[in-house]
Amino acid sequence: MEFKRILQWFLPVLMSLFLVAGCGDLEPDMQDTRTVILNMDFHGKSSSRSSSSDSASELSQYNTHLILALPSWEYLTSNYNNFHNSFAQGLMNTSDKKVSLEIPLNTQMKIFAFLFQENYNSLPEFLSGTRTVGYYGESQSFSIGTNTNSLSLGIALIQVPGTGTEDFGGDTGDFGGDTGDFGGDTGDFGGDTGDFGGDTEDFGDGDFGGDTGDFGGDTEDFGDGDFGGDTGTGTDTGTDTTVPTASVTAVTITSSDNATVRSTETGTAYLVNTAITVSNLASITGAYDNQTNEVDISLANTDTPLPATGLETGTYKVYAVDAENNLSSASLDNVTIAGLVDIDGNAYRTVVIGTQTWMAENLKVTKYRNGDNITHITTNSDWANDTSGAYGYYDDNTTLRDTYGMLYNWYAVDNSSSRYICPEGWHVPTASSNSWCNAEFNCLRTYLGGVVAGGKMKETGTAHWESENAGTSNSSGFTARGSGYRWYSSGTYGGLKEKSYFWTAFAPNSSHAHFREMWYNSNDLGSGQTIQSMGYSVRCLKD
Repeated sequence: MEFKRILQWFLPVLMSLFLVAGCGDLEPDMQDTRTVILNMDFHGKSSSRSSSSDSASELSQYNTHLILALPSWEYLTSNYNNFHNSFAQGLMNTSDKKVSLEIPLNTQMKIFAFLFQENYNSLPEFLSGTRTVGYYGESQSFSIGTNTNSLSLGIALIQVPGTGTEDFGGDTGDFGGDTGDFGGDTGDFGGDTGDFGGDTEDFGDGDFGGDTGDFGGDTEDFGDGDFGGDTGTGTDTGTDTTVPTASVTAVTITSSDNATVRSTETGTAYLVNTAITVSNLASITGAYDNQTNEVDISLANTDTPLPATGLETGTYKVYAVDAENNLSSASLDNVTIAGLVDIDGNAYRTVVIGTQTWMAENLKVTKYRNGDNITHITTNSDWANDTSGAYGYYDDNTTLRDTYGMLYNWYAVDNSSSRYICPEGWHVPTASSNSWCNAEFNCLRTYLGGVVAGGKMKETGTAHWESENAGTSNSSGFTARGSGYRWYSSGTYGGLKEKSYFWTAFAPNSSHAHFREMWYNSNDLGSGQTIQSMGYSVRCLKD
């Protein structure tokens, strides 16, 4: 069984005289900063009953100390490579136990610390490879201002299981106690007064089992007791080995929502991406931050909200850990985290490309944002006559609908209708205020290299395209597929796996609207205008 050790590491923070006059509302890379010197003090006591010198002795075996200043919303894990939003990082000078960091003013942050046994002389040398963490921990949230002269922070250090000198319940390799004893505090076997059999009869230096001088327990028997317990039965070590059971409400949410979790024991619940292979607690706590979150379980068998903040899209299960570090099996149900969910409950992957956040698949919604139904036209001859907004899907085939999404006429995507086809906070691409492009699809094309942009946006392979031409990579993650079109006059479908068309919100007149297009044999992201009764795909863009 793994044992987690928690030590207290106190950091008196000394401010240097260097100061840049401040404006705390700027972006992190433009904020005024101040150089601070963190002075590490290893005189904190451990969570057990051993002396502080024991803690210092243990920590003295760790020669490299990586210190990170991070936004206060970051979640701590033992994977030091997983923090990409750090304000500053540095290695502590082991001779004077100090590190200098330049951190922003008036910003809530934490200090994360990672200890390594190997000795690295510089940060570039340290970062040149993957290192094994022995201890890791975090401070409470704090900020500094122009008038801050001193600050003291406490860091609770957690030992990574399988590293350093592991013990059974204490700090110096003992069984049940702190100083090499069996169950007691003063080098005896089980008791507090150094007797064997009672409180008034000396028998060597110690007793076995309890506080009243017996061998095995408080009832003065010699066979039914345990080592270190009060009323044991001989095989009970006093350790809880019952594994908790974790559960979660099956639902699709976004990263701004909460999962609802339960555990049969108090402790901690973890929401873990199913892409992670979970074999022990370390495989969870060492995972990337965007693949796992956690919450304290203070009440057993009670619904507890677990935030999905910062998690990538995907499928997640819940694991529970109790106070003795017993790890549960995965929950039976899953939670799906989607980048976007429409009014029908359809979940969509999303992707950030440059400064824009796009849907990474085509829209499938059947209702406007206000709840009104979009007309579903299945009779081809009725298609040309609709001007209220309509959709269909290729050959009325539900498998093709799920694969390629809906085909909408432009009347459905017209943002001026105030019904809005995209979910709240999203829109059909239209004019942009960016100075380096005059429309949002133009921004995307320019960012991806102009005439080669389409190749970077198309899904690779031939599952959803007629063939794959040279230059197709989908390196942007846009994942365009050959969804085809619905012809404006006849309502018939065509172009499947050959062409992909996307509406924009711009109409130069009352009968035509602009679109963007990709073909299976071209790498460009083309453009044009056509009759508003054409049936094209829609990709929503985040506001």
